[in-house]
Amino acid sequence: YTFNFAAKKWSKTQIRVRIDHYPFQEGTLRSVFFMKDLSKPPGPLQDYVAKISKDPEEPMESYFQDVEMHALADYYAEEFVQYGVPKPISYIEAAVIECHDRNPLKPGGRVLFSIEPFMYGPFIKYTNNYGWINPGAPRHTPQAFSHFTWCMSQGNTLVIDVQGVIDHMGVDRYTDPQIHSANNHPIFGKADLREDGIRKFFETHQCNEVCRMLGLPEGMQLTEPYVPPAKTPPNFFDPEGAYPHMPYPTGFAGFHGLHAPPPPGLTPPGPFPGQGGFPARGFPPRGFPAPAPPFPFSPLSGSGASPQTNPFSPVSGGSTGWNP
Repeated sequence: YTFNFAAKKWSKTQIRVRIDHYPFQEGTLRSVFFMKDLSKPPGPLQDYVAKISKDPEEPMESYFQDVEMHALADYYAEEFVQYGVPKPISYIEAAVIECHDRNPLKPGGRVLFSIEPFMYGPFIKYTNNYGWINPGAPRHTPQAFSHFTWCMSQGNTLVIDVQGVIDHMGVDRYTDPQIHSANNHPIFGKADLREDGIRKFFETHQCNEVCRMLGLPEGMQLTEPYVPPAKTPPNFFDPEGAYPHMPYPTGFAGFHGLHAPPPPGLTPPGPFPGQGGFPARGFPPRGFPAPAPPFPFSPLSGSGASPQTNPFSPVSGGSTGWNP
């Protein structure tokens, strides 16, 4: 089941998948399994993760609500990059599958998983849903993005729990968002902490250069409706070849979304030569050029380039204090 945010409609198709017998990760609420989408061409495009609730009484609607949260967060991400921000971001696409050959946790139940493409590279959690900020990854963009979502919704929703990877082209690819909503707004699941969660975010949030660039008001206050600055066409894509390939495991995406078409004049990279996958985390498959150093973020160590060669290192922050 996939969700079209623009049309606000769900669609259904049949696919064939293989899910591991045992989870590779356990969260507080869900178990996470490796999954292969066998309806896709062999290679990294098949690689997914599948999440299932540990609670046998989990409402089926919660799986679909999570996907709708993903879609709303990606809508805000697409808006965010239209205003001249220094760092491209996107949310990977999520979906729901129903497995007919797997035994349900309770008789007569349905076996549902939420799925998303497997994310290659060092995974970083920047914030949680209750005001925590990762002291080891002091970035401006994740904080400013959350603040932006609250202002763009005129104080109704806040996208939080920002986490994901930085791909080898320097694009922030986020996943698994949580949304806090105003008390008079429809709730986004059991982790929606309403205005208490929104207050916790603003208790620790300090506006940065990106916030000021977007004209976001300080603190949890909107004395008048927020009006963003004039849109600036994003310059992250150069049709003449700045992004000639986007060999990310989730397909040719750009920063706009998982299945967005390539920019005019460019063609998707697939199929992957040799179907060899990724020889190292975050590097492109064999046959595709690696990005020229200095890397915006080291795909192997996750430590970022040195401040001398890359003042925007996402971990160190560099020596300038400006860390998008």
